[in-house]
Amino acid sequence: LDPVTEESFSGGENQCLPHISFSTMNKIEQFIAWYNGLLEGLEHLDGSHRIAALKGKNLEDTLNRVYSFLSNELELQNNVLFFPAAAEDTLFARRGTPEDKVVLARSILRMLGIESYYALVPKKGISKQTGYISPSQFSHVLLYIPVSMDKNSWFDFSNSYYSCGVVSSQAAGSTALIIMKKAYDWKEVNETIHTFLENKFTVTIDDSGAGTIALTTIFHGRNGAMRELFIDEEDRDETVSLYM
Repeated sequence: LDPVTEESFSGGENQCLPHISFSTMNKIEQFIAWYNGLLEGLEHLDGSHRIAALKGKNLEDTLNRVYSFLSNELELQNNVLFFPAAAEDTLFARRGTPEDKVVLARSILRMLGIESYYALVPKKGISKQTGYISPSQFSHVLLYIPVSMDKNSWFDFSNSYYSCGVVSSQAAGSTALIIMKKAYDWKEVNETIHTFLENKFTVTIDDSGAGTIALTTIFHGRNGAMRELFIDEEDRDETVSLYM
């Protein structure tokens, strides 16, 4: 093995600080083999009767049911990559990292007859690679679900207040590495739910001329994570005032 491999995306000497990086993986196939080794045997899941209850009336409904169950019923732990837990352990403990939930989600979907794939999102500023590659180049793991020839869905468990199809701002628009058993692909991470705020005003005026205004704010997409700000009753009035 050559002792040093130059990174193809490192640019000229005026574009970045000199640095040395070490990796035993000189091509992406070696990285995929390594990651598949970490996942070996972790997807086994017992208790098909429990999983059957998550099956919906159609594919979209099933995806929403599975995502909601894992996001709402399992406590979210810190985002730690490349230390996946077994699906059965995560389900039993009722908690896990985003990676743990992705492993469990893939296991559940497979039991329901839905194929899905692990997707690793590179850190900002790092483009897709075909040569030198290192685990430290990735920041997030998602679950990629092909829905049809021109439609797909993504599971992002990095925030408990996301809904199905919402991905983090770090992942949105990035090109993720889709990992298969002995192959790989690169796919752009496209959100299926748009991120915006929707305000509804209802003005009521009584016979005396006095008026009241009721304001409803709906947080769509990634803004759904803002619901966390309204949980603490002591700060709720102040938080509400910020959006009025």
